[in-house]
Amino acid sequence: MIDAIFNALLELGYLALIFVFARNLPRYRYFILRAIASILVCCGGAFGLSFVPFLSNNVPGEFALYLLFFLLGLGSTLFVFKNKFPEASFFSVLAYNTRHLAYLIWQALFIIVHHAYPELTTTSWQSPLLVLASIGVIVPAVIWLSRQISKFPDVTLPPVRVVLFLFFSLLADNLINLAVINRAYPEDFEWLGSLINGIGMIWCIMIYVVMFSFAKEKRLQSEIAAIEQMRHQEAKQYEINKKTIDLINIKTHDLRHQIRELKRSGRVVTKEVLDEIEEATRIYNTRMRTGNESLDVILQEKSLICKDNGISFNCIIDGQAMSFMRESDIYSLFGNIVDNAIEASISVSNLSERVITLKISKVAGGVFAYEENRYSGKVFFKDGLPVSQKNQDYHGFGMKSIKQISDSYYGTMDIAAKNGLFSIGIYFDDGAIQKIVAAREKQQEQAN
Repeated sequence: MIDAIFNALLELGYLALIFVFARNLPRYRYFILRAIASILVCCGGAFGLSFVPFLSNNVPGEFALYLLFFLLGLGSTLFVFKNKFPEASFFSVLAYNTRHLAYLIWQALFIIVHHAYPELTTTSWQSPLLVLASIGVIVPAVIWLSRQISKFPDVTLPPVRVVLFLFFSLLADNLINLAVINRAYPEDFEWLGSLINGIGMIWCIMIYVVMFSFAKEKRLQSEIAAIEQMRHQEAKQYEINKKTIDLINIKTHDLRHQIRELKRSGRVVTKEVLDEIEEATRIYNTRMRTGNESLDVILQEKSLICKDNGISFNCIIDGQAMSFMRESDIYSLFGNIVDNAIEASISVSNLSERVITLKISKVAGGVFAYEENRYSGKVFFKDGLPVSQKNQDYHGFGMKSIKQISDSYYGTMDIAAKNGLFSIGIYFDDGAIQKIVAAREKQQEQAN
């Protein structure tokens, strides 16, 4: 009976940890009722299974029993939360591992106290105190794990890895635990129980490391896919904008000539009206000529946005200096840089400080691109990159794209934000540029 109650309490602790770790997952309707039902089924199942003869008093049977306890919790995760098998496995293994670590801590404390007080047993009055002590040790770990989980809002592990990891983690955890419980070692090697218990705790910690490595890898894969998708859309947008701006320039150029002809002909249209129309079209006919077509499209497109928002856009551009870079990369790199600058400048209340400066020039030993603008509020950095406060689900993808492109051309990037002035500088070394150009020419030769 005591073992059955103990197993039910272990299952309850396991479920409590699942609910803590998975609390931010979408929930099914009637969540409270589902949670209560799962607790009753799982704890009742753990209690009832403890009386099955072939599931007790032998290592294979107890191993199967612990596996059933885990599966009950896994089923509960799928029943209460809206998640797929990989996510449910992640949270279930994490909770099971944490509960097992807490048990190993209690067991280690019991072994230590038992050496001092040999009369101590699991039913002694001191045992609850050891349980409280082990809980006190595990609570900071649970808090830390919860914070780690919050960094991975969409935890999805590859199914094969989940199955393999699930199998080996459970196998190792349970076999180590059973070895200690059943004293599967000679009586003269009492110290071996403590050693096995310590190995079990180290293994639990290693499980955490492996699990969050999987989660981090998945998050990086998702970010890379998102950036690549964004780059693909930017490339399409570049072609559209290029054609659109060329068409606008042609049409507005013709329109201005027609307006001037109307002025000379003296038809019944006031000169003031014609001047206003001509001024309105002048901005579209101010074609940027930097020596690089991609930069021309970007600068003309962004200059229109700047004018609409009262931003002074100052450019000193040697477009030829960027000829080593692909058109799509140029559009993505400087498009994101200027977009970020525009977003920051709009937040500045003093219109006279809404100034964006962009410089691209050849310098000794390479090419240097520099942008600066004013901003309001605070700029927060994560992993060396400023974090956008606009959308936390997709924060920083533009800046990550900038870094990715810079790194792909072996550029050195420096970002600073101080006293309301933001700046970003990227230096491309001549040696790296020559290698890139040579590699591209070789690829073209092979393609031909």
